[in-house]
Amino acid sequence: MVGGAVAAVGLYQRRAASRLLTRPIGIQIGTIIGVLAAFVASAFNAGSMVFERYILHGGEAMEKAFQSSMEQGSAMAAQFISAPPAQAKEALHFWTSPDGRAAATLLTALMTSIGITVFSMIGGALGTRIFSGRNPSLRNS
Repeated sequence: MVGGAVAAVGLYQRRAASRLLTRPIGIQIGTIIGVLAAFVASAFNAGSMVFERYILHGGEAMEKAFQSSMEQGSAMAAQFISAPPAQAKEALHFWTSPDGRAAATLLTALMTSIGITVFSMIGGALGTRIFSGRNPSLRNS
């Protein structure tokens, strides 16, 4: 994501040869690239899940894998958090319910999208730093 945003800033700098790019412009370019990439990644992930569940009929395997990961996650959380066993069981029951699964899927998509966007913003700022001195029309000014 960082490299893609750097490349986008470089391409933008090549097109806008009459002006020097500032860091806020690079961050804006990186943000746009990041949001678009997060949207594409989320759409592809959703499409692949639908394909696996309904076309390949892998719903049972998906459910088992999700159940297993939730049990492992709750076991690791129990080591670090001193919650009463009844409360831990209740939390595990929620996360394995359809509502909990939807919440986990949405939280995963949200955190991934935020990460993609932040790394793209960093790439945009880095791109302005890399390409700021490479505008030949501004060197003689």
